[in-house]
Amino acid sequence: MTKSEDHRNDPQEQLVMIGHNGNETKNSALSDSALAGGLSGALTRLLLQPLDVIKTRFQLQVEPISRKHETSKYRSMSQAVKVICQEETVFALWKGHVSAQILSVMFGVAQFTVYEELTKVTTHLNTDSFHGTALNFCSGGIASGFATIISFPFDLVRTRFIAQGQTKAYTSVYDAVAKIIRVEGFKGLYKGLTPTLIQSAPYGACQFGYFTIFSKIDANFHVFSQTSDGSKSTSSSLTAGFLAGMCAKATTYPLDLSRKRLQIQGFHEARKGFGKAFICNGFIDCLVKIYAEESFKGFFKGLQPSLLKSAVTTSLYFAFYEQILEFLRMNSQSH
Repeated sequence: MTKSEDHRNDPQEQLVMIGHNGNETKNSALSDSALAGGLSGALTRLLLQPLDVIKTRFQLQVEPISRKHETSKYRSMSQAVKVICQEETVFALWKGHVSAQILSVMFGVAQFTVYEELTKVTTHLNTDSFHGTALNFCSGGIASGFATIISFPFDLVRTRFIAQGQTKAYTSVYDAVAKIIRVEGFKGLYKGLTPTLIQSAPYGACQFGYFTIFSKIDANFHVFSQTSDGSKSTSSSLTAGFLAGMCAKATTYPLDLSRKRLQIQGFHEARKGFGKAFICNGFIDCLVKIYAEESFKGFFKGLQPSLLKSAVTTSLYFAFYEQILEFLRMNSQSH
């Protein structure tokens, strides 16, 4: 049996693509990780932007999201899609797509590059299974925190584009950035950064950590699909990513909602017709007002489309990343 065949059949070495595994192969190269991370982010964003639009509209609505409340603009996912298409055309489901693509590419490049480099360092620590998983959580949290800071202005611009209705406050990403800096100052590009960082680090930690856990369960017990030679299949990555995304989002969701509320402060003129304006002064005040006006359930507005989006996004994110990285590795070997 060759060394490569032995590696494929070892359950503990199934995670050959996500995170460094100690093998000095091309798939661990910094440039490959960056390219694969950027492309996986772009492809995932293209497919799932409509879910992000619906989720964000739900998160920004103060009124209850329920079929029983006829005064609410959005009352269910299907009704929201219908209203958005009728009032703003079907293309509105891709509102903010340009800034979202820039965000996804920058975030994907930074997150996967830092994660691969961190796991490359921790590989040499010779930890047991429990501590190895803990290090995956920590590496994922650090990588996500770094990527968040780098890409945050485009996250804010994306939210503003999704939030605006028929009244157009911005005409392009450049126009949005220029106006925000002129009216709100440079710090306006970082509104909502505090809850985002508080959320992104544990969310990223949960994404990578849960993905590692579910992938190891699959490698040991073959819960999901495996290829005939025992290596991890695409369907295994999709399933592990789906479960990881759902668990990660459920764990950190209230922080995601408060981030969106903070990002639209000072942007209420462009939201006429969307219901009551939510006005707060900082992160803590945001949490207090959400609870006071909308009760504890208010922290979980938009959870349904958000769970669906997060589960599918993480599923495709890791699957695309692994497939692109494998393609780059095979291509480099052929040359």
